[in-house]
Amino acid sequence: KKGKRRLTISISEMFIVLSMGMVLVSAVLAIVIFVQIYKDAMEQSAVTGSEQSIVQVQNTLENYTNEIETTLELIKQNMDTPNEDDFMQNLVEVRTDIAAVTTYDDSGKLLQCWTAGLALKPEIMTNLSYEAYSDKSERLNISRPHVESIFVDVYPWVVTIYEDTIDEQGKTRHLALDIRFSNIANYIDDVGIGQRGYCFITDLKGNIVYHPQQQLINLGLREETGTGLEDGTHIGSEAIYTAHTMENCGWKIIGVSYVDEMITAQVAGALRRLLIMLTGILAVTSI
Repeated sequence: KKGKRRLTISISEMFIVLSMGMVLVSAVLAIVIFVQIYKDAMEQSAVTGSEQSIVQVQNTLENYTNEIETTLELIKQNMDTPNEDDFMQNLVEVRTDIAAVTTYDDSGKLLQCWTAGLALKPEIMTNLSYEAYSDKSERLNISRPHVESIFVDVYPWVVTIYEDTIDEQGKTRHLALDIRFSNIANYIDDVGIGQRGYCFITDLKGNIVYHPQQQLINLGLREETGTGLEDGTHIGSEAIYTAHTMENCGWKIIGVSYVDEMITAQVAGALRRLLIMLTGILAVTSI
């Protein structure tokens, strides 16, 4: 009719529009599927990487604590023998990681002390190595890190390995082996999972034994939410936690890696590249 326009679309134009629509729908579906598969793969890769890092830390610390356990057995074998003093003195001079070997009676009185030249205080007001003593069921009874406070002007940072022994008179003596904690702390500080990930140590109750940002936690400037986890991998909205309990003592190694770094950033990068490819495909199809 006069005054009216009739919109006409050629067959070739319809074919182009239909083709572009099919390509767009297919590409979007392919991208969605690919992104989900890629995300799952990145998640599994992040879990595997974190697991491998924590297993390596666990193996290293267990080897070290096994060595300490062997040393403790040698100390027990040489106690109350004619060469007791010579053995103990040679041990603390050769093993620089041993701050002291001490024994106590039931009242906490210091009975014996072997060190590499450290002078005892004439009057010991507090002794954190003895106060750390408790009756535990682990194979290796090990305390939380503390300052050894029985020496003159020297305050080594140690963990105490302790065990009961019976002397020649049948009396119980508390044996304490003070191990410098700096070697363990330095090793934990050097462990990295991704760019920002880290690991830390807790006891079986979830109390932090050592954390790379220990000072900030003690000052209340940082809070660690990954304590008290069961063994295994735990994926949260912001972080991936991997927990492993050491077999020979009451310590748990917990690794932390970040979702945005290990997964989100990788998926976002892949999605950007796919969108660029999709744009190119649509441009070529429209020609």
